[in-house]
Amino acid sequence: MDDLERQFDIQNSKIFLMVMDPVTYSKNNLEVLKIFINQRNFSGLYVSTNRPYEILVKMMINNSIDATSLFFIDTTSNRCKKSRFYLCVSPSSLTEISIAIPESLKNLQKNKRFLILDSITTLLKYNSRETVLEFVKFLSSKIRSWGMVGIFFAVGQSLSDKPISQISRYCDKIIVQSRVK
Repeated sequence: MDDLERQFDIQNSKIFLMVMDPVTYSKNNLEVLKIFINQRNFSGLYVSTNRPYEILVKMMINNSIDATSLFFIDTTSNRCKKSRFYLCVSPSSLTEISIAIPESLKNLQKNKRFLILDSITTLLKYNSRETVLEFVKFLSSKIRSWGMVGIFFAVGQSLSDKPISQISRYCDKIIVQSRVK
């Protein structure tokens, strides 16, 4: 068991805030997916504000991760349509995302489920800090009531940045990943 996998101790924690620099972002993102899909046999909901669905799926396939175990809410694509695997919404409409999440969970096949919010940092570019804080508070509460695991990514931020430190209150564990020196 590697270090990152050990940090995702779901016996004691259900909601994780993963703070990382842009250099380690892609690697960590794929590692988290490998841990939950390949090793722990979860199905998941991936709310993407950084990369389009098509690019994420290609990255997953290239890294031997089963993309069919995920449903995507894509806030980056110009071609917004609903399919069996993804739905497009606007990153500035947290209400629309809040409505789409429980609907999307119906597409997940397994009882062990997780949600990735990628990323809080991008949501802060489209919404006020207060609105994002309320969204994370709401989402944390829902994740707990649904018995899921939640993973929130913060990219290019530090734990001392005000929005990230405020968001950390709604998380059980903070994982900080930075460049290997």
